[in-house]
Amino acid sequence: MNLDTKKPSETLSRREREKLAHRQEILIAATRVFAQKGFFNATLDEIAHEAEFSKGALYLHFSNKEDLLYSIIEDKVDKYVQIVNKILSGKKSFKVELTDYYKKMAAFSFDEKDFFNLLMTQHTSGFSALSKEKAKKLCAIHDKVNEIVTVRAEKAKENGELRDFPPAAVNGLIHGSVKNMMMTRWSFETVEELHNAVDVFINMIFTGIAKEREGYSDK
Repeated sequence: MNLDTKKPSETLSRREREKLAHRQEILIAATRVFAQKGFFNATLDEIAHEAEFSKGALYLHFSNKEDLLYSIIEDKVDKYVQIVNKILSGKKSFKVELTDYYKKMAAFSFDEKDFFNLLMTQHTSGFSALSKEKAKKLCAIHDKVNEIVTVRAEKAKENGELRDFPPAAVNGLIHGSVKNMMMTRWSFETVEELHNAVDVFINMIFTGIAKEREGYSDK
């Protein structure tokens, strides 16, 4: 049997590989400019200058600023879904997988600082800077993460790993804390510090923070 084991990029022509590389360089430059100047204040001239391309070269890859922003977010959200799907596979305990998930997202937040700064400063949560059509497409990808986490939480509950909480509520807790961590990095300066904080946070989730006291009642 003759199996083609080449990666997709290896089957492309040199010109096609160069085109993909240039497109990626433009996306990186646009992310940096949007994070610094803001989406509405940034210009294509500034992005072209940052990428060291002509403005005309930008139009070979993207039709306008919105197209650029959409491509940036789509790329990152798609990677996010792939990471979640791979880690929350059910092959390990829910606690171990959740720890791996948080730590992977912690590293992702440091690796993609410009992107997360863009999200924080430009209020693009919900993709409000995009057209309704493009925002709907990205929200559909984003919703896939919630589905993956909810299904995994349901499996953990069935396995006796979790108490009888609604899986959707577990997803809400996870989604909110992961989002906050990626956006703020919990004010830590290094990924190592953030990883240590993740260990503490996961233990808090699984052991709770309340200490039972004899004779104490919350009624």
